[in-house]
Amino acid sequence: METLSFNRRAPAKALWADRLRGFLRKQNPFYLLSALCMLVGCYLLASSLTGAEHAARLARVCVLAGLLNLYEFLLIGLAIFLIARRKLERDGKMLLLLEILFLADAANLYAESWALSLRAGLLVSSAALVLGAAKALLVIRALGLKPPARALAGLAAAGVLLVGAPGMLAAFNRTGCYMALPVHAGWWLLGLVPVILAACLPRTAAGRSPLEVSLGRWLGLALFGSMLVHVIAACWVHAVPFHASNLAPLFAGFFIAAGRLAPEGWLGARYLGVLRFGLAAGAVGFGAGFPEALTFHVFGISGVVFSPLRGVLLALSAAFLWEFLTRRGVLRALAAGGFLLAASAGHSLPAIGRTWLWLAGKLLPRSAAQWGVVALVAAFLLLAAGAALSMFRSRSNEGEGCDGA
Repeated sequence: METLSFNRRAPAKALWADRLRGFLRKQNPFYLLSALCMLVGCYLLASSLTGAEHAARLARVCVLAGLLNLYEFLLIGLAIFLIARRKLERDGKMLLLLEILFLADAANLYAESWALSLRAGLLVSSAALVLGAAKALLVIRALGLKPPARALAGLAAAGVLLVGAPGMLAAFNRTGCYMALPVHAGWWLLGLVPVILAACLPRTAAGRSPLEVSLGRWLGLALFGSMLVHVIAACWVHAVPFHASNLAPLFAGFFIAAGRLAPEGWLGARYLGVLRFGLAAGAVGFGAGFPEALTFHVFGISGVVFSPLRGVLLALSAAFLWEFLTRRGVLRALAAGGFLLAASAGHSLPAIGRTWLWLAGKLLPRSAAQWGVVALVAAFLLLAAGAALSMFRSRSNEGEGCDGA
């Protein structure tokens, strides 16, 4: 009986062993586990810097940065070998995607350097940018990729914003000011990232390899995601409450970026319009509920107050103006003018309402003679509109009307 029981268990054990071997061969989770161990090690060692002397902290950061870059070059070298020599694109692509996470400062090491001093942060972040460019060039040359120069410039600009935003916050923090407004400025920098990527990355994948398209998209997504985590964490690091108005520049940035989507794309013209309307409405709505901590008087312009609402209105006006200049359209011109007038009227909804009511009181006719002048002007304008409609009406439509009669 014991022998029979053992024989029954043996095939089950062999089956599980075969499944495990098949899973390891197919999925190869060791790369992911290795990257997770590197991230955990960087976080644990970086957190141990609290309370140490400045020289010891700086030395620890430099050592960690050196080890991290050595690990990254090993990832890149192994990925190039697997793709170019062994033709194992799946494993090589996985390594490159993991490298993208480290390029986007997933270890939070370069942002940590700004806490030491502005000089240390500038040196470490500058070195990170130079080494990041070298790593990207190595992958491009070794794999024969041909990304557009504009796409590389856009990704580089997003990387500069990623490493520069913590430096800006650290510089303001050293002045002893209340950090709510600088943190809000970080959200404006975050809103620039989708605008830059949408303007620089190609709209279609025509003429590019699937690996190049995938790496470009994942790098842009990683840069944006890492910066989003940084600005969210900045509220906790600098002990300021999160305000919903911080989302206003982010919605405005996505609204501008969505303008680059092709109407015939996966959303379609109708749903793309609905999406952009929702993003614009969200930007204005979040911007309208700003607290006083997020406002300041514009230097050199007496009486002009900046607010998240005014900033969003100016951004939307500039976006519609650009679309009008590049695509034409009367509605775009009207939208650009309307948002600009709203931004000029005041920094809050009550201020805008009071300004428009005052203008209405000044411009509306008050006497019969004034109403008469308005009627005469309207007569000439309507006559001009009718003439323009007649001039631009196609002859075919006119002929169809005669035949129908």
